Amino acid sequence: LELELGLKVADLDRVWRTWLKRKFYPQLLGKRTADEHGKPLDADAWFDTMPAAAGRDSTAVRVASVSARRGTIGIWDLLSDGKLWSAERIVEAGREARFETIPILRSRLDVVNDRWLAFVAKNGATDRIFVYDLQERAIVDELWDADLVEISSPAISPDLGRIVFSALSRGGTSDLWVFDVEEGILLQLTDDPYEDIDCAWHPSGDRVVFASDRGDFAGGTHSIYEVDAEGHERITPLVTSAADDTSPRWTDDGSVLGFLSDRAGTKNLYRMDGDEVRPLTNLVGGIFGWDFVDGDAAVASIFEGRRFRLFELPTEGLVGISPAPAQLPLPPYMAKVPRHDGIQAEEPPVTDYDVDLQLDFVQSV
Repeated sequence: LELELGLKVADLDRVWRTWLKRKFYPQLLGKRTADEHGKPLDADAWFDTMPAAAGRDSTAVRVASVSARRGTIGIWDLLSDGKLWSAERIVEAGREARFETIPILRSRLDVVNDRWLAFVAKNGATDRIFVYDLQERAIVDELWDADLVEISSPAISPDLGRIVFSALSRGGTSDLWVFDVEEGILLQLTDDPYEDIDCAWHPSGDRVVFASDRGDFAGGTHSIYEVDAEGHERITPLVTSAADDTSPRWTDDGSVLGFLSDRAGTKNLYRMDGDEVRPLTNLVGGIFGWDFVDGDAAVASIFEGRRFRLFELPTEGLVGISPAPAQLPLPPYMAKVPRHDGIQAEEPPVTDYDVDLQLDFVQSV
């Protein structure tokens, strides 16, 4: 069979099933599989999420990922060019009090200069930010604040001196904060009742891009905004729509903004060039974490076939699909409600707020 068709039985079965689905489910005609978009980093993986690109080694891409390899949640250092060359667990959760749990599908990883990795782990009553040296294979910094219960998506500044992150305070609000590592100062960037998440630095280091639901009081969807890194200027909308737009990232030269959106049904990858937005993927299962590798490629965790696998994807955009304006008109139920465009200075009321449940993996011996 392989000699005649050039396909293994498993590959033929996959192609046949895809053809059947497109024949009998018209909604899938315009969708593409993950393999049709790019190449898998590890074809046999089943739970690799929240990738952060850590550069290239020749033609292979290096990625840090939150993974459930070997049965427990941890952070893995992967090297692949379509074939997995190496996979090393660098942090394991649940084995010591320092890393009680590592959040999955909530908090991104961030790698700067192909060396410094920032991630979140629960330690005691609160989350903590850890900075890991990928070259020396060691934790080099640990940051936390007793009043910030849940921390998500830390990102290291281009000058390595600051870390921006989203945090849930004991008052129950989710805002953006910046740790000045050298000065030991904690700055609150946003202070309002809205959910501010998924923050990332502009390559200039003077601005922070993030997702927020401040434009939607009814549906709870997010749009993409930008704020001055010192918190002095007003918040500026970059991408607005009735969809849920999250996970913004800039390319290293700041020319392209990528983000995830469910405007096509599931979370897919989009790019903003100037004042236009165009899709990069059109998947059925959606994307759960992504990062730019360089200006020509991205790495993403794609859910398909009951698995989360990492794929390297091109970033030139899908052929035959016209771009859309970056700031789309909002529907009446959103547009008629006054927006909050500034930064409030008032302290929110403090109430008892507890995180009751989180999802984690366990295994028996």
